[in-house]
Amino acid sequence: MIMNNIQRQYSTKTSTKQPSNNKNPNRVAGGIKGAGADHFISLGEDGTQNKLPSYHYVQALERKIALQQQRINEINKKMSRLGVDNNT
Repeated sequence: MIMNNIQRQYSTKTSTKQPSNNKNPNRVAGGIKGAGADHFISLGEDGTQNKLPSYHYVQALERKIALQQQRINEINKKMSRLGVDNNT
């Protein structure tokens, strides 16, 4: 009995919790932009600087757009069920 209590108190438990992909896209995009990693600047052969968005920032924006589109589609479905004209 005493050994079980000691073992339970000091043993390490493995966490079975999986990382969640349900992160808020606004916070992801805002965090990338706040860290200054939303773009990089490339120098062209003619000496011009081109400000290009980073791949991770574009992905975060695409996830944000997809989530908004999904919400719009759900609202349109609900409106059509209620018989509301959504063309106005």
